[in-house]
Parts: sequence; structure tokens; C-alpha cells
Amino acid sequence: MWGAIALTPITTNLLTLQQFIKSPWTILLIKIWKTKPHLVDGVWSFLAEMMRKSGRFHQTAIS
Repeated sequence: MWGAIALTPITTNLLTLQQFIKSPWTILLIKIWKTKPHLVDGVWSFLAEMMRKSGRFHQTAIS
């Protein structure tokens, strides 16, 4: 079971939520998630870890 991750931007010059939703990468991830959810879970975990390490996002896990 994968949990949603809420990302709170700390800096102001990042993508807005609307830009993120319209991103081709987001659309692709949603399409893959519908057929192979475990793949997207791995990708999402990796992205969340990269953002956490960069220090630009505060990560909160929601199960």
C-alpha cells in the first residue's frame, strides 16, 4: 500500500501545484500507476528522497 506524500515548498520560485499537475511527467506517472502501482511507488519514493536531501521540501508522509 502506498501513501500519499504532501510536499510543502519552502522557497517561492518552485513549480506551483497547477504546473505540477499539468506536467507531462505527472501525467505519465498517473498512467503507469493505473497499470503498475508498485513502479510508481518506487519512483515517488525516490523523488521524495531527492527533494528531502535537497532541503527544498518538507516531507510529511500520509498513510
